[in-house]
Amino acid sequence: MPTILVADDDANIRELVCLFLRKDGFTTVEAADGKEALAVYASTHVDIYGIGLCGQISKRGDCICRNR
Repeated sequence: MPTILVADDDANIRELVCLFLRKDGFTTVEAADGKEALAVYASTHVDIYGIGLCGQISKRGDCICRNR
């Protein structure tokens, strides 16, 4: 199953989203803000992440279409 990066500044929302995703068999990693999400992305294999990170990841030279 894919690893999903869940980023939100509200810990309760992150916990709830991760609970449902894990229940469906996904692996999750969490970040409390955009800066942390970029750090997690850089250090962890992430298959799926939110649209908000796309612009920042593109600036770093990664492409959403390219396999990591």
